[in-house]
Amino acid sequence: MVERDKILYCATDQGLFIYDHEEQNIERLSKVNALSDVSLSCLGWSEQYKTLLIGYENGNMDLYDGGDIENMQDIKASPSYTGLKQINHIETEGKYAYICTNFGIVQYDLQRGIVEETFVIGPNGVTLAVNQMAFSNDSVFAATELGLFAANRNAPLLTFESWSPITSLGTDISYVCAIEDRVFVYQDNNDEILYNDGQGWSPSLLNPIFKGDLNDMRSDKGYLLISNSFGSQALEKDGSSLVQNFQSAAQSFDIPPLTCSAISTDNGFYWVGTSGIGMIAWIKFDGINSYSEQILPNSPTRKFVTKMYHDDKRLFVAPGGYTDVWSPAFVDFGYYELRDYTWKNHVSSEYNEYQDIIDFITDPEDETHYYASSYGNGILEFKNGQFIKLLNSQNSNMTPMAGGTEQRIGGFAADEEGGIWFSNSQTERPLGVLRQDGSIEMFSLGSLTSSSDAIKNIIYTSEGQVWLQVRNGGVVVAQINEDGLVGDRKALGKEEGFGNLPSETVLSFAEDLDGEIWLGTNEGMAVLYSPQNIFEVERNYDFQIIVIDEDGDGNGERVLGTEIINDIEVDGSNKKWFATASSGVFYTSENGKEQIYNFTIDNSPLPSNNILDIEIDDITGMVYFATDQGIVSFQGGATQGVENHVDVFAYPNPVEPGYDGPILIRGLVTNAQVKITDIEGNIVFETIAEGGQALWSGRSFSGQRVKSGVYLAYITNDDGSATAVTKIMIIN
Repeated sequence: MVERDKILYCATDQGLFIYDHEEQNIERLSKVNALSDVSLSCLGWSEQYKTLLIGYENGNMDLYDGGDIENMQDIKASPSYTGLKQINHIETEGKYAYICTNFGIVQYDLQRGIVEETFVIGPNGVTLAVNQMAFSNDSVFAATELGLFAANRNAPLLTFESWSPITSLGTDISYVCAIEDRVFVYQDNNDEILYNDGQGWSPSLLNPIFKGDLNDMRSDKGYLLISNSFGSQALEKDGSSLVQNFQSAAQSFDIPPLTCSAISTDNGFYWVGTSGIGMIAWIKFDGINSYSEQILPNSPTRKFVTKMYHDDKRLFVAPGGYTDVWSPAFVDFGYYELRDYTWKNHVSSEYNEYQDIIDFITDPEDETHYYASSYGNGILEFKNGQFIKLLNSQNSNMTPMAGGTEQRIGGFAADEEGGIWFSNSQTERPLGVLRQDGSIEMFSLGSLTSSSDAIKNIIYTSEGQVWLQVRNGGVVVAQINEDGLVGDRKALGKEEGFGNLPSETVLSFAEDLDGEIWLGTNEGMAVLYSPQNIFEVERNYDFQIIVIDEDGDGNGERVLGTEIINDIEVDGSNKKWFATASSGVFYTSENGKEQIYNFTIDNSPLPSNNILDIEIDDITGMVYFATDQGIVSFQGGATQGVENHVDVFAYPNPVEPGYDGPILIRGLVTNAQVKITDIEGNIVFETIAEGGQALWSGRSFSGQRVKSGVYLAYITNDDGSATAVTKIMIIN
């Protein structure tokens, strides 16, 4: 966190928030629109060049002057010091930036834009992580796990012989900073702040006031700023006079651990960063009165995502958790809701602090009524955003885990009657349904599962089948009869003739628009083209691995190889999205054989190649990617088609000068034919809708931008029984 000229810069894992506290508006910079990378690790400020320096965990660095962003990749791209490039602190003096990394200190010339020297200061020249550094009148100091190292300012700093440890301070020095001639250090082992004003090291007068492991210590504008999880102070350089004293317990709202602070000397504001609710503006009017305000950007409070769910109105994000062996992780992060471009963060105190929320579903008959699954507590019921009750074995016939009351509810799926099916892990009756009348029925899967089997994800298919994911045990499929009860059941595994799965560690499955089942595992993906065969006598129901054999020699390549497939989603045009654990996102044709996109951290704004979940807004075509570093959205081209043209419109319309994005024509029947003509009837472009949406670039067949004027989009289905026309005005 850095404050200069009434502008506050705040670094998060995924990007930079810039808050103008006169205009009271927030600007967000990220890899999507400006920054070169993700996982920000620190900020620095050059007063001489009025430039913000942004450090990253991988050694990358951006320089932002309020307008342009310049990238410095020298550290990141260097073949030296593999794995030790994280930028921990940036100290500036004059034209130089001193970049503290896990291998040492890099001296960067801001004027010329070049790395000038590298200081490897460890004993005998070995690499040593530098946590923070500071300059006094005649010395330079570096805080390290081996203690505080010091060198004369005029010595050749690139030679390790110039640096000596101050042995009297011991080891594990996390922070060092200087204000004029006074140097402050924090000793981790003793939880103590010491200072040196030229008369030796002495305990700070602050220590009796402020105890607790520090999360941050820095000097700023002539003050010493310190923060731990519960409080943050700004002090005069003598360490005896408190200028600001923010204490979490004294505020009127719950505050997670504090991470950092900044001070404004012109208006008295003290800025405090948190680990979960954004930043806090705190101003002390006098010795008694104070005022605090939470300032949160329009975003989720945390980056953690387990699963997303979109109900055509809003996106729910579940940040709850489970361990590698599918036991509760006791995550208490609430949940997040995106509607009309605005995020709403729900805290667990809204629903009795139940933990591990991992899935959502909306009542098919009432969009104001929705449910959340808790992997440990049961099913949470909400109405109009308000928690109603918890459904579990205490107030229904749901089956708890053997020997207790724990209720591990995994996923949800809705049937055509409005019933909501759910998985109920590690019980004798692992499959349940919540009827529209509020009743709950539970079903056994016989010998196919036992009370020791962990079960999580679930889908309900057009064949009236329920598919359940069994941890390391393939899948179990149950046929739902016309009376809504479970009939035949069958387990699918690796063995040929009994499913032929690529692996019994099944991670995802989805039904496409043709009724085919696509399945992802830890060893690639496969397709079942005839799921109706599962319960037919002597019919084949083995999954097929898709192979592209271009030369016909029988040695083709598997589509997606043995990638770990965390999720599969089908869009309105029946094309497939695949979330992989290490190679980003793949988007393919309907049959999976043609790759359309492969988004990775190298060619897109994705913050990570580990994609945990994908969710599609079928109305707008927006695709959401959940990664282990947060959520990114992509405007897809496909939407869900309709049986008859409904409210057909084009957006944007009119198309203003300078707009070069796609023109979206929405509300179409599935895969409609679209012809664009000028007002005189000349065809300038034609296309096929992606599901229920067609895209036009505003260009003719030749690729030239069409002239200003009114254009007509004629839309029809295959047999001409459904037609529509809409006008598009283009202004160049």
